[in-house]
Amino acid sequence: HWGRELCELDWAATGSDALEYAGRYLGAFAKATPTLYVRNARATEVGVALLDGATALPLTRPTRERNRGGRGDAYTASARAHFVEYVEDEIRLLADAALRSPRLAAHGALARLALRWCVLVPLLVLVRVWGWLAAWAELDRCVFVNNWLLSTSLHPPRPPAAADAAAALTAALTASLPDHALVYRSLDEHTSADLLAALRAAGWATIPARYVHFQRPADDAALWRRQAVKTDLKLAAKRLSPSGPLEWRALAADAPMAEYARCVELYELLYVGRYSGCNPRFTAAFVALAVRARLLTVLVLADAASGAIDGVLGYYARNGYLTCPLFGYDTAQPAAAGLYRLLSLKVLQEGRRLGVEVHASGGAAGFKRQRGAASAVEYVAVHDAHLPGRRRAAWLVLRALLKPLAALATQDAVGCAAVAGVTPN
Repeated sequence: HWGRELCELDWAATGSDALEYAGRYLGAFAKATPTLYVRNARATEVGVALLDGATALPLTRPTRERNRGGRGDAYTASARAHFVEYVEDEIRLLADAALRSPRLAAHGALARLALRWCVLVPLLVLVRVWGWLAAWAELDRCVFVNNWLLSTSLHPPRPPAAADAAAALTAALTASLPDHALVYRSLDEHTSADLLAALRAAGWATIPARYVHFQRPADDAALWRRQAVKTDLKLAAKRLSPSGPLEWRALAADAPMAEYARCVELYELLYVGRYSGCNPRFTAAFVALAVRARLLTVLVLADAASGAIDGVLGYYARNGYLTCPLFGYDTAQPAAAGLYRLLSLKVLQEGRRLGVEVHASGGAAGFKRQRGAASAVEYVAVHDAHLPGRRRAAWLVLRALLKPLAALATQDAVGCAAVAGVTPN
């Protein structure tokens, strides 16, 4: 089912909370357009695969307009944005940090010139060549499976984790979309080992996508005894009401649109301003939908006196995990204000309150490991055996380049877990 067909489905027929949630979420995207809620999910159509009438797997695919090229799409909606443009942004960020490094500055201007022209420029040229190959191979002509257009798409309670279910899903999607690669998002050995195995048995290949982190605030008592967490708790006691100027409050369904817009502003200061425009760029309409349709629990960190919002987190929990796709704070405030630490602590506290594990997504690995995180490689699974050789070329290159990096990342996860005293995933 695609587009407005989603509005005609009876999502409440089975009495399943998961299906009703999917109906509220996907129905809103189908009635309007994805860009109303994620401004850079351009030329994207939303659909759903219903498994046995009980499990909804959200799908996205590009329209013909995006297949002709272009830049600036969300990596959650575009394979090109994920594997070409985001890579370019990461290289620029790492190079900028290296060029500003005091250690490099100590070696003088010649060292900076060498880094720029001997490392940065050749890398960017390689990425540009890779981008041409990706465009020639139509990398973007793919269907994303289990794609909520969020950085982390948690899996439903009953995913197609049996070999026959994965094979049936593969056959159905390739039959209905024979000219598209199939790309299954947010897979790892910790949350979805059985599903990964079933997809591999059905002929899907796995490609490393990023490094992700997990924390167990509900059943890991040692987490709360860690020095970093103790320090965060002391900060909270000092900064939060009644002894401090800040307070947590739930964003109300009847909040003024300016508050929803402020949440977007804080998210963009962090994820777009500091990282990449390929991150999903939510709108005030999305935050309003998330609150009013109960898609996310949105909490704001606000000044207790004025009500001014300095931080926001929006999370959802599914199948024993909690993840926080909406997260941001006023980056202009000094680090001593501890806004990032207060938000991260609140996520752990919500995970403990709900009795679930925190899927802490990617980034800030050192910070999260100090707070009890274990790490794993996250994959996308790709099925392209039904496509001609030209269309498979880019996916073959990705597998060849990224598989060795995944092995190194796994070794790093095991080593760092041993040092940190946590169980590697």
